Amino acid sequence: MSKQTAVQILVESMTTSDVSFYSKEIAIALQMEREQIVEACNSQKNDYRGMPTYNKSGEQYYNETYGGQDE
Repeated sequence: MSKQTAVQILVESMTTSDVSFYSKEIAIALQMEREQIVEACNSQKNDYRGMPTYNKSGEQYYNETYGGQDE
């Protein structure tokens, strides 16, 4: 079972009618959150000396940690 992002948890707690009403906004928020996670991971690949500390891409991290798909 993969972890959930904050936006995914929020969407899960909404009623079906709320999700339908806010579907465009939810899609935008999920994409923004994904991009932020990927970017944060990619920016932390090297330590302060430039030595690699993490050998996965941000996309790979997101897909492994959060299941790779927005709900």
